[in-house]
Amino acid sequence: VVGLLGATVTIFPNIWLNNFESSTLIRDYATSYLIIVAPFYCFFAAGQTLYFASQGLGKIFYPVIVGIIRLLSVSIICYYVTFYDLSLNFVFYGVSFGLLATGLGLWMCMLGPDWKKQIWYIYGFFDYPKKDMEYIAIFSTQKNKKIPTTTFMLFY
Repeated sequence: VVGLLGATVTIFPNIWLNNFESSTLIRDYATSYLIIVAPFYCFFAAGQTLYFASQGLGKIFYPVIVGIIRLLSVSIICYYVTFYDLSLNFVFYGVSFGLLATGLGLWMCMLGPDWKKQIWYIYGFFDYPKKDMEYIAIFSTQKNKKIPTTTFMLFY
């Protein structure tokens, strides 16, 4: 859903901007921001989802490190933009990089040791079990409950 909204405001920024401001200069900067940054909203949304899931697991060290890396990288990019007097678009690129770093970094945290301890192996979860496939579901912290299909992830 967030990716669809990001794509929509990237292609048609005036749909969003018509609700707020009529100044030409502000609209130009806002349009540049939406065109550069909005495609990366889906990475941030996925990263935040995984961040809150990590909180639920009580394994928050690496997700916090990802947040610190994002803060430092965007801060360094913004520092260089102001130091070298570059265009504001470079700040928008830095924000885009930060959103991408959040999504990919937290996805990489999911592949780490903290999440692997919380995975159950389920064979034949579907009606068509195959012997050469392994069905893995992310385990919620409540034991002996059926895993809802919304939290089910399939790995081969």
